[in-house]
Amino acid sequence: MDFSKKYGDWRGDRKLPASFILFFVLTFFLLGEQLLALPLYLIGPGTGGDGPDKVSILDMSLSDALHRPLFYLLFGFISWIMFRSLSWPIVWIGASTIWLVFKWFLPDPGDTQNIIGTFIGVGFFIVIPYFIYRTVDRKWGTKGRRNAILILTAINILFLGFFAYQIYGLNNSYHGYTSRGSLIRNESSYGQNLPVSPETYSNLSIITPYLNETDISSINEAFSNTENSPWGFKHLGIDFMTSSDLVYFQAVTDGTITNLKTSKENEQQGWHTGLCIDHSPYLICYNFETFSSDQADGDRQKASIWVENGRHVKQGDIIGQLVYGGNGAHVDLGVIHLGKERSCPEPYFTEDAKTSILRLIHKDHPTWKLCYE
Repeated sequence: MDFSKKYGDWRGDRKLPASFILFFVLTFFLLGEQLLALPLYLIGPGTGGDGPDKVSILDMSLSDALHRPLFYLLFGFISWIMFRSLSWPIVWIGASTIWLVFKWFLPDPGDTQNIIGTFIGVGFFIVIPYFIYRTVDRKWGTKGRRNAILILTAINILFLGFFAYQIYGLNNSYHGYTSRGSLIRNESSYGQNLPVSPETYSNLSIITPYLNETDISSINEAFSNTENSPWGFKHLGIDFMTSSDLVYFQAVTDGTITNLKTSKENEQQGWHTGLCIDHSPYLICYNFETFSSDQADGDRQKASIWVENGRHVKQGDIIGQLVYGGNGAHVDLGVIHLGKERSCPEPYFTEDAKTSILRLIHKDHPTWKLCYE
C-alpha cells in the first residue's frame, strides 16, 4: 500500500480522535518514565560516579512528580492539534523545536541542546505513538482504541505498583538523585549547588545518612560520652556499617560543606575521608572509613566523594559513596553544636529516621539504646 495514502498523505489528519491525547500521555509516561526508571530498581545505580539516569516518579519530590504528567498532558494536547492540522513530518520538526525551546528556558544537567538527539527522541516518543494509534484505529476502530488505552493504563499501574513495593516495601529509594551524578535534589533545585555565603538556621532536623536501610549491615557502636555503654568506651558518633562496595550516602540536612579532608589514620584503621555540613549553629560531620591502609583504596574513597568545600547541599543530596576496604567499612556520623563537643544526635533525627536507625541497632542488639550519656 502506498505510504502516503496509508498515513494520510502530507496533510493533517483532521479526523484524529481526541482519545489520541490520552493514548499519547499513557504511552509517553510508560516509555519516558516507567521503562527508563526500571533498570535502577532492578540492578541499582551505575558505578563510576555518574548516578542513575532515571528515578521513579514515586521517588521524586511532590512538585516534580506532579509537573511531569501535567506537562505530558499539555504536550499531548499540542501534538493532537498539530497532527490534526499538519502532516507528521512537519509535526516531528515542530515538536522537536518546541522541546528544544522548553529545554533552553528550563535546562537540566547534560546535553540539553543536542539537536540530533532531540529529533531522535521526539520521533520515538511522539511520532511512533501516532503511527501505533493510527494502525490500531485503522484495524479495530473505536473498540481497538479503547482496548489499547485500557491495556496501557493497566501496564502503567503494574509498573507503579512495582516501584511502590521497591520504594516503600523494600526501602530501595533513590530520592535525591538526578542524572549524571548531579548533586541537586530535583529539577527545582538547579543552581543550588554553588558556593553560598554562611547561613544561620533556626533548627536542626536530620534524616538518615543512608538512602536505603538495606545497605546498612549493622550498627555496633552508637553514641556514648561515657564508658558505661555496651561497647565499653566513649564513642561520640554513630557507626553505619556496610557489607558492600560503593554504598551511597546523602546529606542529612541543608548546609555548606566544610572540613573536607582525606588522611591515613594508621595501618589498622586505614584511610579516612572526613567532611562536615555547616548548618550553623550546628556541624554534622561524616567520617568515611574504608578499613584499608592501601593507597589505592584511599584514592578511590577520595574520588568517591562528590562534594567539595564551600559547596551548598540540600537535605537528600548525594554527598558520596563509601569504599569497602579490606575488612569492611563504615561511616561515622556526629552532631556538634558550635562551641561545644559532640552531642547525642537522637533529638535531631526525624521520627522516621530514628525509627529506621533503632531498627538497625535492634537487629543485632535488641536492648541497646541510640545514646548513652
